[in-house]
Amino acid sequence: MTFLSRMLAITRGHRGLLSIAVLGSVLYTALSVLPALIIRQMLTVLAHPSPASTLVWLGLAMVAATALMAVTRYLEGGFGHIAAFEVLHDLRMRIYEQLQR
Repeated sequence: MTFLSRMLAITRGHRGLLSIAVLGSVLYTALSVLPALIIRQMLTVLAHPSPASTLVWLGLAMVAATALMAVTRYLEGGFGHIAAFEVLHDLRMRIYEQLQR
């Protein structure tokens, strides 16, 4: 039995939680580029004459990007920990069942 097939067998029944955690991690990684891009755009706006409302919109975009990053980080951490402890519980139960035989 390969390592991957063993891990798939162990995590059976918890793949939904793990999928949400992985999705949160991927989205967080993708969103982590946004603050740098927004700051670059802010510096461009400051260097060239632009309406003041542009900076306000960029500031709101920064707040929104940070909020989205926080939500995706929560999904990753929260659901990942729940899944990990449920898998750990299942492993302990399997070990106890083996010891009782």
